[in-house]
Amino acid sequence: MKFHIKDIYLWKSAGTDPRILHFLSNKINVITGGTGTGKTTIIHIINYCLLSSKPKIPTPHINDSIEWYGLNFKINNKDFFIARTRPGQFDEPTNGYYFSGIGEVPEYPSATISEAELKIILEREFGVEDNLIMPYGGKLIKAGSKVSFRFFLLMNTQHEDTIADSSTFFDFKIHEEGRYKEAFDRIFDLILGVGSVEKVILQQKLGELQKQYGTILNKEKSKLKAQDQVDSNILELVARAQRFKLISNHLYTPLQAKAELVQLIHEIKTDLIVSPLKEVEELKQRKTRLMLQVRNMESLQRNTINYSLTENKDEDSLKPVNLIKGYFDSEVVKTFELKYLIDGLCENLRQVKGSIENRNAFVINIQKEINILKAEISVVNEQISSFPEDFEELRGEASKYMFIGELQTLLRLYEDTADDSANSITLSKKQIEAQITDIESQLEDLQNNRSIQNSLLNEFINKIKKTVEEMLGSYKDYRAHFNTKDKALNLIPPGSATPASNIGSRSNHMYMHLIMMFGFHEHMINNNNKYVPQFLIFDQPSQPYFETVSGENLDTLTIEDRKKLQNAFKMMDDFVTHIINEYKNDFQIILLEHAREDQWVGLKNFHLVDDFWDGRALVI
Repeated sequence: MKFHIKDIYLWKSAGTDPRILHFLSNKINVITGGTGTGKTTIIHIINYCLLSSKPKIPTPHINDSIEWYGLNFKINNKDFFIARTRPGQFDEPTNGYYFSGIGEVPEYPSATISEAELKIILEREFGVEDNLIMPYGGKLIKAGSKVSFRFFLLMNTQHEDTIADSSTFFDFKIHEEGRYKEAFDRIFDLILGVGSVEKVILQQKLGELQKQYGTILNKEKSKLKAQDQVDSNILELVARAQRFKLISNHLYTPLQAKAELVQLIHEIKTDLIVSPLKEVEELKQRKTRLMLQVRNMESLQRNTINYSLTENKDEDSLKPVNLIKGYFDSEVVKTFELKYLIDGLCENLRQVKGSIENRNAFVINIQKEINILKAEISVVNEQISSFPEDFEELRGEASKYMFIGELQTLLRLYEDTADDSANSITLSKKQIEAQITDIESQLEDLQNNRSIQNSLLNEFINKIKKTVEEMLGSYKDYRAHFNTKDKALNLIPPGSATPASNIGSRSNHMYMHLIMMFGFHEHMINNNNKYVPQFLIFDQPSQPYFETVSGENLDTLTIEDRKKLQNAFKMMDDFVTHIINEYKNDFQIILLEHAREDQWVGLKNFHLVDDFWDGRALVI
């Protein structure tokens, strides 16, 4: 994607002239200067104006002095200007944006657009369609979330902390590191030139299906594990049933065992499954109550008989009254007093006889009740005697009946869990397998193309390496290979397939970074990649050589180190010329350097933007 930066603007306040840095297309635009002059901040200002949520502009000396940062740039022959208010306290990004779609620079900016609106415009200009989404998720990236144009900016910078690093080849640290690493893995095919948006969507669908398939496999595994446990439990129930002599002692498969136990339950009446211990206890309690009733009835009977004997004596003592009354009626002179006395005694005799007759009948009824109670006691005794007299034997019977009740419950539970979920899992599994197979067949050419594009990328990388291989010393004959898994460039010894574990000096690592980035950009230009801008920012590639000099005096560089540094600059110059001549295309490099102008004398594409020496700096 054609892109170059025209200007960077810094406004200290309204009414003051902005600080302006001018950059040229198809040039290596150099800002040189000493330590602490603000060179590296150029990367962060560009990043911040392009909607970074992680500003890293130093607060002392720079951010405290600037109110607005501005970026004037061109995309595919369209002019744009973005200005953004300085980050707030604690490096918090702000949402104050000025935007011009025709590259108009105001005297002093004021907010004219929201970040959301501006992002939509930039996404469109950077070629990021609305349906360009993440094919699969991660810890920080959600599957199906929209791809941001900012993720592709990883291909445009080499920060001073990255450019000579032995293991990290991309500027993850100047962004949201974890999120950008995950995003880079997911957009790498688009950078490499593999497939299309439609293929990315298919990849997302495939990722979702594979995730679902994994879930089903886990469910299936859990189901099998649960079934194994059920089978084990069934066999244990059979063993217990055999110990109670409820079923024959045979070896059973889990299926046979379950059928045998179900048959056992059907043959036993569930209403008879009562605890023998409890039944015996109830019978004994009933016997005790009956015996108590018998004792009470017998006591009443004895008292009644004793009272009857007393009344018989009274009757005997009153029987002479009848003789007296007969004699009185026939012989004695009747007087009123005597007649009253004899009549009273006769009445007493009659009452005593009646009471004796009633009491005798009552005694007979009591005996009948006693006989009935004793008959019930006999029945209870027979029922009790039907149970084993030995307590342990009785407990065994109770355990057997308790086991039958437990068995009935467990079999019902196992029956409930053995629903048609296994069939449902199998059906879903087959459906997803069919969908995965269909999508994989559609993506089959994607894998072939990926292999082709990887090969082409490595061809470009090795072609560029060839131009500077003498600078790699003893590693000059090693083959360069980009490791797509680790996102790192390896050097492989001749005749080997194993990368070298150590390639020596920081100078070698710096050269590997330059080789990789130029290889990628030529590959992307060759593919007409529409997502990655055609520019690079290199931050102090000379730093490996400053380790051998005093302070920042490059005059004390060894001849060998000076040669290596100048060859790195020539490599940049040749690359820009190559893109212009070979591809009839544009390319811009911004170089932030300690090295002074005399280190690139004679290199036609170098352009000095500003000199931060002798008290000069980005912000004064």
